[in-house]
Amino acid sequence: MIDSGVNPHIDYNLAKAVNCLGFSDELDGNGHGTGVSGYMAAYDNDFGTVGVAPGAPIYSVRVMDSKNKGTLSSLLCGLDWVAANAKTYNIKVANMSLGFDGTDDENCGYSNGDALHQAVCRVVNGGVVIVAAGGNSAADLAGTLPGAYNEVITATNMADYDGKPGGLAASTCGLSTRDDSPWLNTNYAVSAADKAHTVAAPGTCPYTTLKGDRFGYIQSGTSMATAVVSGVVLDCFATGSCAGMAPAQVSRQIVAQATAADANVRTWSGSPSAAGSSPSKYYGYLASVTPTTAGTSPTPTPTASPTPTPSPTPTASPTPTASPTPTASPTASPTPTVSPTPTVSPTPTVSPTPTASPTPTPTPTPTPTPTASPTPTVTPTPTPTASPTPTVTPTPTVTPTPTASPTPTPTKDTIAPTTTIVSPTSGSVVSGTGELVATASDNVGVTAVSFWAGTTKLGDGVQGADGRWRQTLDSTKYPSGSYQIRARATDAAGNIGWSAIVKVTLRN
Repeated sequence: MIDSGVNPHIDYNLAKAVNCLGFSDELDGNGHGTGVSGYMAAYDNDFGTVGVAPGAPIYSVRVMDSKNKGTLSSLLCGLDWVAANAKTYNIKVANMSLGFDGTDDENCGYSNGDALHQAVCRVVNGGVVIVAAGGNSAADLAGTLPGAYNEVITATNMADYDGKPGGLAASTCGLSTRDDSPWLNTNYAVSAADKAHTVAAPGTCPYTTLKGDRFGYIQSGTSMATAVVSGVVLDCFATGSCAGMAPAQVSRQIVAQATAADANVRTWSGSPSAAGSSPSKYYGYLASVTPTTAGTSPTPTPTASPTPTPSPTPTASPTPTASPTPTASPTASPTPTVSPTPTVSPTPTVSPTPTASPTPTPTPTPTPTPTASPTPTVTPTPTPTASPTPTVTPTPTVTPTPTASPTPTPTKDTIAPTTTIVSPTSGSVVSGTGELVATASDNVGVTAVSFWAGTTKLGDGVQGADGRWRQTLDSTKYPSGSYQIRARATDAAGNIGWSAIVKVTLRN
């Protein structure tokens, strides 16, 4: 995830985070990277939202600041980190939900001295698939980098509010873009070369992960569509359809899956096969997770969009701001700003360009596109219990008729319990058999506490005489490595509260 950084979140697996800014830290300074990550890989569990590739490990490389601005140096540093560490961490896909002005020389940057293009080609030649945003200017994507590079898979943005064809659903966030149609600001391909690596994906009214372990709607754009396509590529590797393929072959496979799905009725109004579609505005076939052999038609495909749950109240997301300074901000502003002369700050980790005399490199004015449409969780409502009817004691002479007492209406409990893991502490090394210990409290009463590592339930706690909840953990049952552990407390009304993450290392 080459972005503004990614914060830890209960609903995805952040495996590692590094910083290429040269200042600040590796955490998400804006919220964009956190939103893109959840849209791509949020866990498939009983709360929050579900990404296209649930639970995929996320390796975050921060290249943008709190205003979603980066530099050529930070981008080169980020790509160099991916190239150097891809084999170590088995990185298959690099998501670049950002963009800036420039053109593709169709020679890996060696004809026009494009250092970023050269770095992209090094990463791709190392076996990593790069998925990039097409841009949000309602224009030819040939002017937006890195999406214009032929070596990447490029995402355009469309609206899919219900995961079904037909264009029948209403917008989930009040936008005018109709269901199953192109988003009003998405870029599109014009040249045959760009059409060959372009697919469409839903990035309109995205509901996704937010900083602070929250969920909400964020800004629509090709950034979120890019996250969906990255998830589709990860699924392609997971199912074996892309196993052993070079990035160029993966690109053709993803386009083939989308084309075959379109032929099997999973189409949309912006599809190249749709009536009235314009060859001069090519949005691509809709990305599909259904495996297929290139050139054959698969069975009907599910939509490759994150699964939304009930409709929550839309939450405002930080709006990325375009700056005239040469920076790489994510795709979002309809009108990208170009800076006449890019200023590159030196980055110790960036390798100099191996060839071509340096000519001014395109000014990154990235296009942030926070968007994603995942899912909030519903809190169950307790069922009121009727008060027992009192019985009147009869007298020896009269048998009175008992009168029922009026049934009081109980107050609905909506307050979630709180819980904290007190052992082990964050940063601990665990081996052999140990104990997980948590405290929990609630305005009414805690009924259960369980312990989790990501989506894996480690077990249920048992409350002791001291009020603490304990569970014995045999760490030898799990592979050695780093884990993010949380406690989950439930009360009688079904309200759920989660503890802060405790990071531990299992070593056996």
